[in-house]
Amino acid sequence: MEKLVSIFKKVILLDIIIFITLIISYGFYYDADSEIVYSSSITPIEVISLGLILIQVVLYYLLLKFKPLGKKLIIPFVSVAIVVYALSPIDYTIYPNFIYSIEWLGGMTTGALLALIYLTDLKNKFDG
Repeated sequence: MEKLVSIFKKVILLDIIIFITLIISYGFYYDADSEIVYSSSITPIEVISLGLILIQVVLYYLLLKFKPLGKKLIIPFVSVAIVVYALSPIDYTIYPNFIYSIEWLGGMTTGALLALIYLTDLKNKFDG
């Protein structure tokens, strides 16, 4: 069980590193001189996205501490994040393959977290 807990915490740490890497990478590759006209107003999708980022930080803490609320929130969080991602306007910025690879790794770590939480003995550790 302790080995499983160690793996779980390492996957969360990897997910946090990927999360931070993506935020930095998007900022680094943002092209302020592009010909695309960006609206100066904040859209509802952007507000929801910022809320999701804050929730994700709290979710990492809850999962690391094996709080039952973390187990309850991860499925709705991932579901809402997928819907928001699907409803986001198309971004015509071309990013290097590195960023797309990191995005895919983020999806894989999220899937690994879900599998570890719901399909292993860790599910009992969240119950108390």
